[in-house]
Parts: sequence; structure tokens; C-alpha cells
Amino acid sequence: MNLVSFPRGTVVAQRFVLEQAAGQGGMGTVYRSRDLQTGEQVAVKLMHAQSTSEALARRFAREAQLLSELRHPSIVSYLTHGHTHDGWPFIAMEWLEGENLAQRLRKSSLTAHESLNLIRDITSALSVAHRRGIVHRGRFAPSPRPALHFPGAAAPEGRRWKYSPWR
Repeated sequence: MNLVSFPRGTVVAQRFVLEQAAGQGGMGTVYRSRDLQTGEQVAVKLMHAQSTSEALARRFAREAQLLSELRHPSIVSYLTHGHTHDGWPFIAMEWLEGENLAQRLRKSSLTAHESLNLIRDITSALSVAHRRGIVHRGRFAPSPRPALHFPGAAAPEGRRWKYSPWR
């Protein structure tokens, strides 16, 4: 696998300024970034290897396409996807500030009420995906960048968690 680290200040698609690597998974590295159009923090996921691996490039493009079609309060918001000027595929999405599931559980167990809300929200989000013919293959368990993310104190009212494809 061809791993590439992009330096702080790299501009992707003339829109996103990479600020700091936030996590790395099997397909790519996620960077906390700044959207030059809105001034907001966003997540930019850059694929590890250029299109030399057609299967990986197709899988990355499919992930971007599927995320672009999903709208649900418990699924991270898609912004755009494409290629850098050097040909590296990327996906830009909402930045989730807060803690992941593993961090949350290290503090304390979920209450019965929190657990039921979480199960309700997960099944609701999965239902939206299933209606679109998408079967979730991600993990809902602690990993370098878990699928479940609990927003910080600045989260809008009612947002208890979000699914993020940052693997």
C-alpha cells in the first residue's frame, strides 16, 4: 500500500486546507481541515493509494457516492468528493467534534436510557441505508476511528451520536 502524508496547509480541490491528521484506516487518512468557502472545520478523507489499485479506487468512489445519497441526522453529512490536483481521491464531510464510543465508555457505562436512544438512532440510520440498498459492513465497536461518534458540548440539541465512515 502506498501511504502518503500530506503536510499541514495542503489545499485540496482549491477549497479545503488540511490542518491535522485525525485518523487512519484501511482505505485512507482523515484530516481535520478548514473549508475555504464556509470557514468551517470539515473532515477530508484522502485515499492511501492512487488509482493504481482499480479495486480500491472503485471502492473509495462507491463509498463517496453512497455517502452523498444518505440524509439522516445520525449519519455524517457529505460535502463533496473528487480528486486532488495530483490525482488523489478524496471525500469531504462534516467534522465531528467530541469523543468516539471507546472514549465515552472509558468514562462511564451508558445508562439504560442512553443505550435505548442509541439503539433507536442506529436502527433508524441503518433503515435509511437499507432502503437505499446499502448494507453496512462497518464496525460498531472500538477501533482507531469508530463508527459511532458522540458530539461534544457544542453539538446541536438532540444530536446524540453520528455514524462516520472514518475507518
